[in-house]
Amino acid sequence: MFPALGHFVYRFRWPIIGAWIAILAASIVFTLNFSVPLAGASLTTPDMESEQALQALRKALNLSPTSIDVVFTDSKLTVDDASYRQVVEQTAARIKAMPDVQDITSFYSTGAPQLVSKDRHTTYLSVGLKTDPSDEGAFIDELNSNLEPGPPRAVVGGDMVLGNNMESVAKNDLIHAESFALPISLLVLLFIFGSVVAASLPVVMGGVTVAGTLAIIYLLARVTDVSVFSMNIVSMLGLGLGIDYSLLLVSRFREEMKREKDVERAVKTTISTAGKTIFFSGFIVFIGLSGLLFFPIMVFRSLAYGGMAVVVLSILAAVTLVPAALSVLGNRLNALTIRHVSHEDQLWRGISRFVTKYTVAILLVSLAIIGVLSWPVLGMRMGMSSSTSLPQSAEARQAADLLSQEFSPGEVSPVIVVLQSGGNVLSADNVAAGYALTKKLEADPRVERVEGMFNLDPRLTLQQYQALYANPSMAPPQLQAAMAGMSSQHLTMLTVVSKYGPMDQQTRQLVSDIRAMRPGGDLQVQVTGETATSIDVDSVLFSDFPLAIGVVFTVTFFVLLILLRSVIVPIKAALMTGFSILASLGVLVLIFQDGNLSNLLGFTTQGFIDSITPIMLFCILFGLSMDYEVFLLTRIKEAWDRTGDNTLAVREGVERTGRIITSAAAVMVVVTGAFAMTDLLQIKSIGMGAAVAILLDATVVRVLLVPSAMRLLGRVNWWAPLLAPARQPETAGKRVAGTRSFWSKWER
Repeated sequence: MFPALGHFVYRFRWPIIGAWIAILAASIVFTLNFSVPLAGASLTTPDMESEQALQALRKALNLSPTSIDVVFTDSKLTVDDASYRQVVEQTAARIKAMPDVQDITSFYSTGAPQLVSKDRHTTYLSVGLKTDPSDEGAFIDELNSNLEPGPPRAVVGGDMVLGNNMESVAKNDLIHAESFALPISLLVLLFIFGSVVAASLPVVMGGVTVAGTLAIIYLLARVTDVSVFSMNIVSMLGLGLGIDYSLLLVSRFREEMKREKDVERAVKTTISTAGKTIFFSGFIVFIGLSGLLFFPIMVFRSLAYGGMAVVVLSILAAVTLVPAALSVLGNRLNALTIRHVSHEDQLWRGISRFVTKYTVAILLVSLAIIGVLSWPVLGMRMGMSSSTSLPQSAEARQAADLLSQEFSPGEVSPVIVVLQSGGNVLSADNVAAGYALTKKLEADPRVERVEGMFNLDPRLTLQQYQALYANPSMAPPQLQAAMAGMSSQHLTMLTVVSKYGPMDQQTRQLVSDIRAMRPGGDLQVQVTGETATSIDVDSVLFSDFPLAIGVVFTVTFFVLLILLRSVIVPIKAALMTGFSILASLGVLVLIFQDGNLSNLLGFTTQGFIDSITPIMLFCILFGLSMDYEVFLLTRIKEAWDRTGDNTLAVREGVERTGRIITSAAAVMVVVTGAFAMTDLLQIKSIGMGAAVAILLDATVVRVLLVPSAMRLLGRVNWWAPLLAPARQPETAGKRVAGTRSFWSKWER
């Protein structure tokens, strides 16, 4: 297939280039003229307990589907000052007049002390909306225009503002990352190739894939929800794969031109070797990303759709556009040479001999390095990122920071306990059960405060509450208003304020303990809120994760089995890639959970790793890391088929691919590292994790660990019962002078 493809590409090189120019132009026009709002980063699904409880609350109590916080603060004025009150009330009146606003809760309308900070310098409005606005950005702009000029200063926050800020920051991050990655990649490629033309071709390829990537994302966003994260991560994949694949092709073409001196034969050989490698390695990246489809969450599915489409685009461009360009350029590929690059890999020849000579020591040292870097994974804590994932300049971050600084940790993200009954939720038995539950929660040392139907007035006894709810029309108007806001015929709610933050282990355990309670009567307990949602998300993610890992490993095994005709090598390849991913996660724990380098990288540690990060990194990095494994193993396999000597094959594989793997990894580290310097914390951590994994993969793993392991395994590497070899070794059974094996009986 690949030789025929090489002949086709060479023959129709100009039409192929013309077709890709048309695709590029269409992508640019489409991207510039059509903009579709991207979805946020919601991780919930309808079958989660927290989501079911939230929907039951909204239906029973007519709660707003969306709320916004308007936070007021001043260093001198307090809520008791007339000018402070005037600004807050005038702002509330102007916002209440907006057509999408359903209700507003404030300290001045309710007198609720929990709406005021302890020093009385800060308060906030809770603005409930009738529906989600069709244009969130326009709504937020209108709301900001209705803020009264201070003092006190007013800042708008809440989930809607958080999502809007995330989209804005993500788009800016993408521009900054690409504007950094492309020129730096060009400089790296200039150093690698020494020629302006040769270095420019991979960068052009990267630009084509990025333009196509953005068009794909916007097309997907027109038919399904696409997460704001997808734009950056998929673009990172497209840019990195586009440059890496074309770098491999250009390197192999230059090597073949030096040997063949004929452009057509060089193109055919390049596609038959490097093109085949790219096809299989790209297919493995595709498989890795498809693992995200096992999770019933929009963020993962949109990333899977976009990522898989971009991988296909990158492969198509690599096996058509780049060879077509090489067919046209021929020897002119080396034009505008600025430095002479020797193709004699003396350095890698020395490294290959060193690795195969001191095999056991190198294997042990490599495993020790991976082990040390992976160790912090044992202390990894999971959580769900919120406003702290944004830069401090973002509105939602400023509002959330004010609330967290001025109010108790659990005040703005309370635990919501939903009690439901098949009959009357306020029957005598249910009131007794709810009253006992409330008292139990109030006595819990982790709880700051409980608000609900069973402690509206602390002076009332259980019997008085039962009598009151037996005839609620006799209650005072103030109690009736409170009852209407917290209870319906079949449902009531308790607001439990923890003494700890929503992602703190104490609050998480509190939620788990409440869910395990059986209050009595016919009451059923469900819990919602930020903490409960985080627990539910973790449960969904990590219950499906083993299945995703198993499928990705299994499919990859069979792909490599077909490519390499070996049972052992695919297993070893998967294990080595797993080592790289574990080590990168360990580094992320040190940086993003423990806060090391936070000042240098410009972020505030949340004290945990976002729950989506390990899964995204596995599905992204499994394919990317396996890229370099395939580059190395296919070259070793070529040498093995030709010589039948395992030691010689390992040496030749390292010698011939060491420079290209290191070069490709250097470019990929630049690309992923550019995203590690962005502002959105989730993208920053994934970019950093990818950069660390690729760096380790191209140095410790592929240069030291893989060759030393293959050297020790000897002929066992190529054990493949029931599979005929692709090509009979030309020198099978012959000893190569000067080679000795740790296991002499398996050295071949």
